[in-house]
Amino acid sequence: MDLKKLFSGVLLAVGIGCIGISEATAGVLVTATLTADNHYGLFYGNEDGSELNFVGRNELGYYSDGAGTFNWSEPETWTFTIDPEDYLYVVVWDDRSLDEAWLGQFETSTEKTLLTNPDTWEYTVSLNPNPFIRQKSHKQFEGDVPGAAELYQEITNALWARPLSRGINDGTSTVWARWREEQNLQAVFENIAEEAHFLNTTTRVQQFYTIFRTQFEIPDVRRNPFDEPRYGVYPRTC
Repeated sequence: MDLKKLFSGVLLAVGIGCIGISEATAGVLVTATLTADNHYGLFYGNEDGSELNFVGRNELGYYSDGAGTFNWSEPETWTFTIDPEDYLYVVVWDDRSLDEAWLGQFETSTEKTLLTNPDTWEYTVSLNPNPFIRQKSHKQFEGDVPGAAELYQEITNALWARPLSRGINDGTSTVWARWREEQNLQAVFENIAEEAHFLNTTTRVQQFYTIFRTQFEIPDVRRNPFDEPRYGVYPRTC
């Protein structure tokens, strides 16, 4: 028996196994497109909020950084990777001028599409105050996204409920009608599906912010090619 060839074959098999495990534990790519009146912070993480990952937010101030006039005029698009068991979190606050809403679309590399819809999202109203009123607000700055420790406190103590829809993104929503009138817009948000709902946030008189969350129905891609035992039982080899 040629032990050198045998040993080389074992190493090759282990290498292939390592590649397979690496690919199997890869996360799911998400492309999120969303906007809010007035501000949002996008996160993903676990159910109790103890492990949150910040993705991004919209403009700091009153005006748009892009083609539109206001901070809600042009949706932002974010791309990030989640695990199948992760939750999506959207933290939304307003400038306390009107009752506000937000709108979004989330697509995955597994060909799942999730829209803002009262049947698939839940929300809670914060215990902490609206970021807009924590410091003197002005046109260039309307509040920071709440920090991870604060959000963990909010999420772990939350009472979750189904949000209220303010209509869909087809031009008929009362929210959209007001937004369109304010900026003389002629169309719906074309990069978000018409079936997406404007989800209502906490009323301006409450002086708080709103946390929305949902979970994709994504199959766990971290599959074990063996029936038993699980990967975690094996010593690390690569």
